[in-house]
Amino acid sequence: MTAQNIQEELIFKALEKLEKHGSTGFLELKHPDGSETITVYLFDGLIEAASSNLEPFRLGQYALRAGRLVENGLANLLQRVERERTRLGQLLVESRAVSESELQELLTEQLASALERAVGAGYGVTKFTGTTETAMRYRLAFSAFHAALEVARRRPRRLRLLPEQGLELNLQGEGPGGHWRPEEIAVMSELRYPVTVQDLLERSTLQENEILGVLQILIDLGMLRVGERVPPRETALMRPERLPLENLIPRVPKINLDQRVEMINQEYSPVTEQFRALKVRLQSQTDPPVRILCVTSPMPQDGKSLVATDLAWSFSREPGRRTLLVDADLRGPTVHEKLGIPREPGLVQYLLGRLDPQCYIRRAGDLYVLTAGATREDAVELLSLGRMRDLLRFAGREFDTVIVDTPPVLPIADARILCQLAEATVLVIRQGRTPYRLVERALESLDRRKLLGVILNGVRTTGIDGYYQYSYYYAYPYTSSQAKDGVIELKAHPRRPGGRSSTSILPQ
Repeated sequence: MTAQNIQEELIFKALEKLEKHGSTGFLELKHPDGSETITVYLFDGLIEAASSNLEPFRLGQYALRAGRLVENGLANLLQRVERERTRLGQLLVESRAVSESELQELLTEQLASALERAVGAGYGVTKFTGTTETAMRYRLAFSAFHAALEVARRRPRRLRLLPEQGLELNLQGEGPGGHWRPEEIAVMSELRYPVTVQDLLERSTLQENEILGVLQILIDLGMLRVGERVPPRETALMRPERLPLENLIPRVPKINLDQRVEMINQEYSPVTEQFRALKVRLQSQTDPPVRILCVTSPMPQDGKSLVATDLAWSFSREPGRRTLLVDADLRGPTVHEKLGIPREPGLVQYLLGRLDPQCYIRRAGDLYVLTAGATREDAVELLSLGRMRDLLRFAGREFDTVIVDTPPVLPIADARILCQLAEATVLVIRQGRTPYRLVERALESLDRRKLLGVILNGVRTTGIDGYYQYSYYYAYPYTSSQAKDGVIELKAHPRRPGGRSSTSILPQ
C-alpha cells in the first residue's frame, strides 16, 4: 500500500467513523507544511460541504469559474454574508445566481477537489470539533462512501486487464446509492456473475474506454473482484443475467418533500385516506387490474402532478408492490420538485441515450421514480420515439403499477401519445377553475375505452371540526355530461368485463 493509499484510508476512515456516530460539527484536514486547512462540515454524520482557507478553493471562486458570477457580484454577495451572518451558498440560490441543482454541482466539485488534494498531498486529520448547529439549508448530505466515489471519478484511468480475467461485483459493502451515474449502473448490472471485458463489450452499448473507466472506479472503491479467469458460461436458463432491480436501482440519499404531498407528510389525513380509497377503486374497477396508468388534465395548474405523485406513493406503500412513477411532462416537469430529488438523469436522458431504462430510475423511499430529466420543446418528437414504447414495455414487465404523469391534454399532442401507449387514463379537473368547455374538449381527445374516470381536485368541503378543507372526488367513465348550475354531472358506463359502473361522484 502506497503512502497515498494509507493517507486516503485514514481520511475516509475518519469520515466513516463520524458518520457511524451521527456526528455534527467540522473535521479539519491540514497540509503537512500548514499552508492549507480543509474543513469538512457534517450534520448527523453526513457531509454537508467543504471549504478551504485558500482563496482559489473557496465556493465563490468555483461559481466564478463556472460562469455563474462576475467579480462584482461575488464581492456584493460576500459583503452580505458578513452583514447577514449567513452562508454564501444560500445567497447564491436566493439571488438566483444558481439553481439548487447547480449549487449541488458546485458543492460537489469543491468537496471532491478538496479531498483529492488532501489525499494526494498527505494532509493530516488534525481534529474534529462538535457543534449544535442546525443543518445548512442547501447541503450535499453525502456519505463517506459517496465522497470517495466523487474522488475516484477524478482519477486518471490506467486500468489494464487480461482478456480472460474474470470480473465480479462485490456488494458486501456499500450498494448502489443515489450518486451512481447511468453508465456506472449499466456496467454494474452485468457483474452479478464473473464476466470478462469482452463480455461487457458484447452486452453493452458503452465504448471500451467507458467500461474500463467504470471498472477502475469500482476497483478503487473495493467493489470489484478481479479473478484469474472466468469459469465456463452457464446457460441463460440456469442463471439470471443481471442484478435484481432492488440491488441495482439507487436510493436517493436526501429528499426534501413538498408539503402538499399528503401521502408522505400526513399519513392519516382525510386526503390521504381518499387516496387510499382511490387506489382500491382503481384496482377493483378492471379485471385484471391496470398496470400502466396515465394521469392527465385538460390544462396546466389542475393538480395532475400532485395527484399522480400522491397516488403513486399510495401504491408504493403496499407491501410487495413495486411501483414506478414516470414524469413524462417534458414541457413543465414538477415531480422532482414535489419529491425533492434531483431532476437529472431522467426520461430525456434515457430517450436520447443508449442505455436501458433501469440506468435512469431512482428510488425515493419505496417508490421508484423516473424524473423528466430536462425541459424540452421537442417533447412530441421525443415521446414518439420507439424508446418510449420500449420503456413502458419494460415498466409493465418489471413493476406492478406504473403511474405516468403526462402533460395536459390541451392544446398539445404529448398526452395523447402517452395515453395511447398506456392501458388506462384518469383525468384530473380542478373545481372552480377548469372550464366546462375545456373538459369537454379534453374528453373528446381521449380514448373513451381507456378512460377509467375523473378526479375532481380542490373540492372545498366542511370537515367535522367546522373548518374548510380541500379534498379529492372520483367518478367512473361516462357516456355524456351536462353542466347544471356550474356543476359537471357525470354518467357512468362499464369500461370492460369485470369493471364496475356508477352514476355518482363518490367522496374518497
